[in-house]
Amino acid sequence: MLFFALLAIQTATALAAGVWFWRRLERQQAEIADLREALAEKSVKRAKVASARGATAEVIPLVAEAEAAPSERAQRAWNLPATPTFTVPTAGISVETARGLTLGILAIAPALGFAFSASAATIVACGLAIGAAMMAIAHRPMWRAAAWAAVATSGAWALIGFAIGSAAADPASYSICVALAALTGLVHAHSHRVSTGITMTLIMTIAALALSLQAGMVSAAGIAFGVIVAAAAITGALSLRLESLHLGAFGTALLGLFVLSGQPSAAIWFTPVTAWAGAIFFAIAAIRVPQQGARGVALAGTGTLAPLAAITALYFSHHGLSDRYAAAGGFAVLAALFAGVIIAATLRRERGLDGLKATLWVLMAAVFTAFAAAVAMALPSWLAVSAFALAALALSAIDLGLPSRAWRAFACLSSIFALIFAFAAAHALLNETSDWPPLALIATGFVAPSAIIGAAALAGKRRLARMSAGFLESAAIVLGVAAADLAVRVVYAGGAVMLEPISFAEFGAHVGVWLLAALGLRMRARHGARRVRIAFANVMLVVAIGVLLAAAALWMLPFWNSRQSPAPFISRDTFGFLVPGLILLAHVQFWRSRAAEPQTRLALASGALLIAAFVTLEVTRADGDADWLGAVVGALSFAAAIGVNFVPGVVRRRQSTSK
Repeated sequence: MLFFALLAIQTATALAAGVWFWRRLERQQAEIADLREALAEKSVKRAKVASARGATAEVIPLVAEAEAAPSERAQRAWNLPATPTFTVPTAGISVETARGLTLGILAIAPALGFAFSASAATIVACGLAIGAAMMAIAHRPMWRAAAWAAVATSGAWALIGFAIGSAAADPASYSICVALAALTGLVHAHSHRVSTGITMTLIMTIAALALSLQAGMVSAAGIAFGVIVAAAAITGALSLRLESLHLGAFGTALLGLFVLSGQPSAAIWFTPVTAWAGAIFFAIAAIRVPQQGARGVALAGTGTLAPLAAITALYFSHHGLSDRYAAAGGFAVLAALFAGVIIAATLRRERGLDGLKATLWVLMAAVFTAFAAAVAMALPSWLAVSAFALAALALSAIDLGLPSRAWRAFACLSSIFALIFAFAAAHALLNETSDWPPLALIATGFVAPSAIIGAAALAGKRRLARMSAGFLESAAIVLGVAAADLAVRVVYAGGAVMLEPISFAEFGAHVGVWLLAALGLRMRARHGARRVRIAFANVMLVVAIGVLLAAAALWMLPFWNSRQSPAPFISRDTFGFLVPGLILLAHVQFWRSRAAEPQTRLALASGALLIAAFVTLEVTRADGDADWLGAVVGALSFAAAIGVNFVPGVVRRRQSTSK
């Protein structure tokens, strides 16, 4: 009963579509006839006007009249009667109506197989094949109306196949005919109308996916689904007007992989199918992106995202690339392939990198993602810092020969990743989770990357890219200061950074590192990113003084008790005042030469107080001295530290000139 109901619905739909197309074609023919009559009237009027102009101009118009046939001349000469004509009445059915009826009859013709006891699978396959044939003949202009009839016929027979169970009973024939209909629709979408072809392809894709849910993706239905998706992706890449078809194929492929991952056959087939899907979209991008240039941004996105997602899925699902070194190798190969696409696109376009526009950014994002994933999986954090620093240097060097904002942007991004992995390396060092010697870790994870990124910053300055040069130099400064601080920590702790707490002397050494860095940056400000170096110098000077004064206040409390240290000489508490104080006096001389009054007075006051504290503590702790001597020396030292700020000429005045 259900079958007859579906058959009736299909017949009614086909007839309604045929009648609608017939009426539409009748109206078009009437309009064409009216236009021809109007054109004929205008041509007659033009002939009359031309003959009138010829008469007024006393010019004999040349009118060529066709010579009458001999029978007609004899008939006129002998006055013979006219030849009788017979009019045969014909039915009022136009050619378009006949075509519509033919399509309707063909659409329901497979149902006659039930009367001859044919198998349901054969009948449904014939219906799908007839729908594909209708779409094929729609390539001819006179059969253009057959396109939507093909969509309706194929969709109806695909639904009937599921309703009567023939699709599940014989999935091979059903899948072959579904794939045939979908491919015919793709050809029609590429050559003629997009709407009809895509609609037919979408219906057949849904039918193949639905059957794959029942029979499994590793079956005839799954193969048909894969063929349709691959053909749709390729067809969508052939023309910009079909780009949405390519994007739809990409989303459908992801959906198919998701369905496959939940089926029992995924244990064997998920790896090859996923690799095949990623390879298909990358191959399309590798061929079409160099040809399209800036217009191939969508293809570049799918062509890079598909293989990246494939390797990521295979790694996290513990299938083909469960080992992290294997996954890192896959990402490294992808980074090289994406770089090859960039090179091919650059060499093909006449404008070079400027002709790629957003496509270059998409490809560079893919290259950096693959490179970062490979480095993070294969290398420890301290070696990853050097790898990202080298990437920043390489991009800056490329920017010198082939200028582009993309190189500079991703060079800065590489420096950010270098800082992230540097903090991870510092965490490994301070928690003693690394097998490397501490000083070797500092050299490879901080000192070398700082120098490499500094070289990249110099390349950016040479390119007159101030923003990127300043950003890279900021990263180099942070890495350099961190390297010095970690080295101080290792030296004071004797390598046992978790066993030895930070002493006041070590804290003073850290502050001394900051003050030395601030002084060096300010003195060499002209040889790099000047504003960045000045900003770092001022910030580190203020922070160092503030932190040291707070630490001195804590030192007076039982916060820092005397502790045993593997380096007893440099671990004297008084050195926590002496080292920063001496460096601050060097700051005073520098800032005074620059006539910078705020920095000079701040450094002088802080340095003098620290030196006074050092002298007072050393005299007080000296053996054999009277108690009153320490008090007197302390009072005099602090009085001198305060009074030196009011000495005339402490700050050099700027000399104004008339120039």
